[in-house]
Amino acid sequence: MIELFGFVFGAVISSYLYTTVERNVDSKNKTLFSRCNKCKKRLVWYELVPLLSYLIQLGKCRKCKNIIPIRYFLLELIFGLIFLFFYLFFNNLIEAIGLCLIFSILFYISYYDFLTQEISEIALALLFVVILISLFVLNNITILNLYGALVSGGIIFLFYYLSKEKAMGFGDVELVLALGFWIGSEWSLYFIFLAFILGGIYGAIVLLFKISKLKDRVAFGPFLALSSLIIYIFSI
Repeated sequence: MIELFGFVFGAVISSYLYTTVERNVDSKNKTLFSRCNKCKKRLVWYELVPLLSYLIQLGKCRKCKNIIPIRYFLLELIFGLIFLFFYLFFNNLIEAIGLCLIFSILFYISYYDFLTQEISEIALALLFVVILISLFVLNNITILNLYGALVSGGIIFLFYYLSKEKAMGFGDVELVLALGFWIGSEWSLYFIFLAFILGGIYGAIVLLFKISKLKDRVAFGPFLALSSLIIYIFSI
């Protein structure tokens, strides 16, 4: 039963986070209610049930029949599966809950960074608080956490300083400090190295398929977030 709850909760959280980021970015879309992107019809509760509403409505708005992007459905499915994975992978329920919260905040930070090329300071502060509480509850706070923040943060700060903010912004430095504190010093270099590898792979793909130009700035936050999650899981 708790497995099903974890899956459903993940799907619900994904829908909320995705729409919240888009509303915060779009100054013309400050409504508190979900609406159809085309006809602007306010959606009622049974049109917002994760996964099921999309399937029942065949991926279309009930009023104007406009096609709902499948990314909404896929994101809810992926979030649900990830939350379920965290519960099944970690024997400690508290650790699984903490990781679900950290993952959710990292998704918000990553998507916001992707759309705006900026790191949300509010989300970043919340991330650090959740990481601190999680480590404290699990009794995993040591001097190595501080070393991890300083080592990884120092490396990214050098890129920030030497590139004169062209390679990355100071928000990336702040994000790395929080994630480095979470990862700890033993894995901090792997965390940074993997983030650059993931960023390089993405850059090669977008250039190969001419999705963007070489001079276009790429948000680094998503790669930092993904790298930290991968390293954390494999370091267990």
